[in-house]
Amino acid sequence: MSRSKSWNAYRAAALVLLVFCVLHSYGALLSTPHFGAASDAVVESMRTVNFSAQGFTDTWYGFYLGFGWFSSILFAISGLQLWVIGGRDLATRRTDRTLVWLLAIANAIGIGLCARYFFPAALIFSIIATLAIFYALLHDSRMCSKAAAQEPAGE
Repeated sequence: MSRSKSWNAYRAAALVLLVFCVLHSYGALLSTPHFGAASDAVVESMRTVNFSAQGFTDTWYGFYLGFGWFSSILFAISGLQLWVIGGRDLATRRTDRTLVWLLAIANAIGIGLCARYFFPAALIFSIIATLAIFYALLHDSRMCSKAAAQEPAGE
């Protein structure tokens, strides 16, 4: 079995994003981490301080949770989309390349955000997912070039 048949970069990226989703959801949202007394005081303030924006009132903790769940859902949907694309044949995957490029660019931007604002684990997941997506795009491009070179002239 060739390497391209045994390893699917789309599905590898999908698994990384799905694991990232689960760990992000559990580690940041279902069990808010404790980093000491000062951190716990900030979390408690976030839970009690309200703000109003555009006619909507919430706590800062609710805002934190809302954006956290929004991020987790995006990880999951991106992972599921890559899983579906990874199960398609090369010709069909080529029609999805714009979407895959957008996912690759979004994840590449995420690397910068993780490096600036988040923990090393988030950075590592972002790097691995991004590299797998770019590898998948490169691999498909090479496979299409190879297939085009093997076609008889005039067809």
